[in-house]
This record gives sequence, structure tokens and C-alpha cells, in this order.
Amino acid sequence: MKKKKRPTPEPVPAKPYECLYHLKIHLLDINPQVYRRFVVRGDTTVVQLHHIVQLVMGWDNWHLHYFQIFGRQYGIDYTGGDQFLGIPQITRLGDFGLRTNDTFHYLYDYYDRWAHQLRIEAITPDDGQYQHPHCLEGKRACPPEKIGGPNVYTHRIDEQRYWAYDWLDTLVERLQAGENPLEDNVPAWYFTHHPERFDLKAINQKLAKLYQIKGNSGFWETQGCYDELEEDSDEP
Repeated sequence: MKKKKRPTPEPVPAKPYECLYHLKIHLLDINPQVYRRFVVRGDTTVVQLHHIVQLVMGWDNWHLHYFQIFGRQYGIDYTGGDQFLGIPQITRLGDFGLRTNDTFHYLYDYYDRWAHQLRIEAITPDDGQYQHPHCLEGKRACPPEKIGGPNVYTHRIDEQRYWAYDWLDTLVERLQAGENPLEDNVPAWYFTHHPERFDLKAINQKLAKLYQIKGNSGFWETQGCYDELEEDSDEP
């Protein structure tokens, strides 16, 4: 039998900073996948890409992180954290010589170890359609912070499902008895987390707001939540 020839990889774009990188990101070790597809420009810096990943996935930027690209780690050098290669404020996605179908990784929270894989699905000329990074589609909700990692989350989601059935059965009884139906020995997120929910519009509203305030260089390097992006937006 003749061996099938491997397809010739597409060349690195001649002007990577002027291209659009179409990325798929998904959480490893969770099934069904929690994933997003989104578009960024090749001139997106490591600092910016970190915040973009946080927003498209639904994280709160509470913990340390790093990207692993071609075996080397890149990230924001927070005080007390790791020291990484390059200068994240000026190191850009287009600097890495990535081609279509190349993959790299993003680790968030060194304790829970949320590992993500990013794959370059396409690299296209920037036709001006997107004024800022844009999420195209996705599936399922991001896990809650500080839950314990992928294995714990998978177990807890099953527990949450069984608890919900039991809780609905006893809700009316508790109300009739004058008891507080919310008093239950379960994590608070059991009442609010919907593992299958995905809100594309909300993600793109946050990305738009992020880029409206990108002139504040200090914001990009902070470690903290995105409360100021949670307000209502008129962004379509």
C-alpha cells in the first residue's frame, strides 16, 4: 500500500500582524467540550490575548496563568508569580510563526489547573469586518472558579443535577412549612450555575468594552475581576 502523503502545511503569512487568526479554544479533560471559536488580529499582544481568553471562556482573572507556545511559557509577570520569556506587552501573536492547524496551550489557576488547548483554524486577511476581537460561537458554560479542577467539576455537575431533582420535589413542602427553601448544605453555585448555558451576545459585549478602555495600559496588567465590563451595553 502506498503511504498517504501528508498535506503540505500552509506557509506562515508574510504580514502576520495584518491577518485575522481564527482560533478554537476548549477546556481539556471535560466532556462534552466547553469550547469557543473567536477571531483576533495578529498584532494582539500576549497581555491582550490573556484577557481575551478570560472573557471568551468566562473566567474572572483571579489566578495566575501562562501560555505554552512551542514548548516555551509566556504570560504576565505578576509580582510573586512566574517570570516568563519576552515582554508580554509587546510580544504579539504574529511573532510566533503560527500556521493553520498549529496548537498551543493556556493554563489558568495553578491549583485547579484549568488546561486549555488553542488551535489555529484559519489565518485570513483582515477585511475590516471586526473592530475588536470577536467570539463567533461556543458551547457550554465555563466552570465556577475555585471548584477544584476538571475532575471535581465533572463530579459536582452530576451531584448538582441529582440535587436539583430532589430540591424541586421538596421546594413546595418547605415553603408551606414556612422554611427557607434556600437553606441547603450544598455549594452556593448549585443555585445559579447552568452548565449548558452559553451567551454569545454577552461575551461580545464584554470584548467590545474591553477594547473601549484599552488605552488604559494599567488595566491590561492587573489581576482581578471584570466588574466594570458587567454593566449593560448597547453593543450589538
